[in-house]
Amino acid sequence: MMSKPKLYVGCALNNAPLAFQKKVDALKKSLVETFEILEFIGSGEMSDGETVLHDLKQVERCDLMLGIADLASTGLGSELTHAGWLKRPTLIVAQAGAQVSRFVPGLPAKFESLVFQRYETWNDIEKLISDFAAEREIRF
Repeated sequence: MMSKPKLYVGCALNNAPLAFQKKVDALKKSLVETFEILEFIGSGEMSDGETVLHDLKQVERCDLMLGIADLASTGLGSELTHAGWLKRPTLIVAQAGAQVSRFVPGLPAKFESLVFQRYETWNDIEKLISDFAAEREIRF
């Protein structure tokens, strides 16, 4: 049996509304049949330095990354840049109408392994990441 591709989902966490956090958790649960989900560290679980090292290691371990850029996050920007330097296939999504720093949709200009797309509803994200993986021939 072929192992599932490892997916790292990055997003804003500190100061993210509880409703957003619940949507991210539900999305990750909906993806577990297709992907092995690599977890990020929640607020207060480790020191700041340990959190950075852990989360960047997850970017290094993943076969592909999903960055949800609806909310501003310095950590997500760092993870996306790290993924770019590592040439990890990375889909960055933001909801249509969400205000996103120009840096985020601009990252694919520097890193060809990164793609930025807008989505209409949270339900769209699962199909977008599955299509993204299939287009890059990441097997599952």
